[in-house]
Amino acid sequence: MLTVIIPSLNSESTLVPVFSALVPASAEGVVKEVIVVDAGSNDKTAEIADACGALWLEHSGTVGERVSFAVSHATRGEWLMFLSPAAVLDASWTGEFTAFTDRLARIGRLNKMAATFSYRSEDFGWKPRLRERSLSLSTQLFAKPSDMQGLLLSKALYDAHGGHDHSARSGVVSLKRPLKRSELKQLASCATDFSAIA
Repeated sequence: MLTVIIPSLNSESTLVPVFSALVPASAEGVVKEVIVVDAGSNDKTAEIADACGALWLEHSGTVGERVSFAVSHATRGEWLMFLSPAAVLDASWTGEFTAFTDRLARIGRLNKMAATFSYRSEDFGWKPRLRERSLSLSTQLFAKPSDMQGLLLSKALYDAHGGHDHSARSGVVSLKRPLKRSELKQLASCATDFSAIA
């Protein structure tokens, strides 16, 4: 059902928990393949990806170019998930995503809506809480999630929006034709930001 695409660069410190959060979904048949597209890591990113059974690709372009390249190698999923190499998903994400797609199928909107995760920071204090609320509001009002929130959409909807914007700063979630508010659902399940430990 789902191909997960992760652009990486010296991501060894975060990839293990990222992959661990995908294992139950893989066992349930929700995740069909994981593709790691790397920009030239010189740490153990490649070894970790290989040990976790991911398809390893290398590309030196922008994040948008790299994930587009990975999409061209995605063969097993009707849906795509673009995920930061430092975003660790809640255990609840699989069930919520499945319920979301089941509902879309029932109302005839399967290829007309995308989803993103809620953002959560591991850090303490008021600033991380403010960032969580700010990103949630931005997602709901403007359909502009951050890279750390990831993006899930069908291949048909991805193609309808022209694929990725190769020049955008937030390459993981930025499409050539941006999603409208009516096309994006923010899931309750969180993607926790582990970038501070990277």
